[in-house]
Amino acid sequence: MLSTGQELIRSLFDYVIAYTQIKSPCMRNSVQQPWLQHPSELPQH
Repeated sequence: MLSTGQELIRSLFDYVIAYTQIKSPCMRNSVQQPWLQHPSELPQH
């Protein structure tokens, strides 16, 4: 069982994670990204 302090920290982190997902959702379309590099421009390994 978690202590009260651990529960408080856990709820704080859950809040921060939810807040960042709302304020800056991940971009699923590569055109929306601030950077763009075509795969053919990547170096060969």
